[in-house]
Amino acid sequence: MKFLKCSVLYVFLLCWVTPGTTAQTPPNLIEQLMKARPYWFGKVLKNPAKYEVQILYTQINRDKKNKPIYQDFSYRLKPEAYFNPASVVKLPLSLLALEKMHQTNLLGVDKFTRMGTKASYKCQKNVPGNLPKDQNYPCLARYVEQMMLVSDNDAYSRVFEYLGSQYIQQRLAQRGYLDMRIVRRFDDECDSVTNRHTNAVIFYNDQLEPIHYQPARYDPSPFSFPWGTLKKGRGYLKKGYLIRRPLDVTYSNYVSLKDVHQIMKTVMFPEAAPPPYRFDLHWKDYRFLQKRLGSYPREGTLARYRAPKYFDTHKKYLYYGRKKVRVNPNIRIFNIVGWWAGYLVDSAYIVDFKNGVEFFLSALIYTNENQVFDYKFEYTTVGFPFLARLGQTIYQHELKRVKSRKPTLNQFKYWR
Repeated sequence: MKFLKCSVLYVFLLCWVTPGTTAQTPPNLIEQLMKARPYWFGKVLKNPAKYEVQILYTQINRDKKNKPIYQDFSYRLKPEAYFNPASVVKLPLSLLALEKMHQTNLLGVDKFTRMGTKASYKCQKNVPGNLPKDQNYPCLARYVEQMMLVSDNDAYSRVFEYLGSQYIQQRLAQRGYLDMRIVRRFDDECDSVTNRHTNAVIFYNDQLEPIHYQPARYDPSPFSFPWGTLKKGRGYLKKGYLIRRPLDVTYSNYVSLKDVHQIMKTVMFPEAAPPPYRFDLHWKDYRFLQKRLGSYPREGTLARYRAPKYFDTHKKYLYYGRKKVRVNPNIRIFNIVGWWAGYLVDSAYIVDFKNGVEFFLSALIYTNENQVFDYKFEYTTVGFPFLARLGQTIYQHELKRVKSRKPTLNQFKYWR
């Protein structure tokens, strides 16, 4: 009994922090891994604030039923630090569109139904959905595939119009993403007012007859950025002229790295996502989206894209950068990327089927040495190499990491 009391006292003294001192925090795993390779990461690690680096890494362990158990690690994670997500918003938008289609449950209408878009206001495009003998007719499934495979901007704008900015913001809030903003098309000619006007959408059957009409809408809610007015940089180009003042990005889209990381986890393991993060989709929709996230451009079923313009590593930054190299046949990368004005972001679920490796990795880097938005960015010299080396570094760490159970990954083997 005396020994027990002494042991308890010893543990208490170990846990006690003397007034005026701070408890030592465990070393940052991500930073440790990068510091171990100074020849790869030295330049960025000397001034990570300059490059606005943020990283999220999730280790995955499996229980007896093969369910995922997460352990998250972060480096310089700052949810309130603005970055332009660019094409990253295409993933949550695709989820919302598939969810709306599923919940609306209209007779004869699904993601493969012909979909026409009518122009009725400034900065809108007319896309007919009832052209005869059109084998590549527009539909939600094709738009989603185009966004996931090659990050198509026109497809994004059509899906944005199908949803409307008001619906998007309401549903994001209901899903727990209170600070996320998807409020504009990818069209520089559209301002914050025209983006609140969305087109009428018509669905057609195979006989080219209209079966459902969604009227044009206007979002009366004024746009609000979570952290007020925001300006970036020292200047920007507009119609070929240099404007020597910061760029106002208050009315731009916004997604935090933390949120896109959570969305990627939800897409790949919806059953493990806590409410309200889980989207209301049919399991076939989740499978449809997973496959498109992991496919190479040439593997599309509704829209095929061929080399040399669209190569396998076209948008697999977190392992390959953007080099035209032969892919590892054992590895699949399910991911979404963004690329705008010096910002590069990639959020990925990376799987090695042969070695039983799996992990989530999301990362952001900003490469704009002169702080002017003039199309002169250090993508190839700093940005892409950093992301490629980061993905390879985490992968090598995962190869060596001991797991109590090897995961069963057959559910993600979409390509035989």
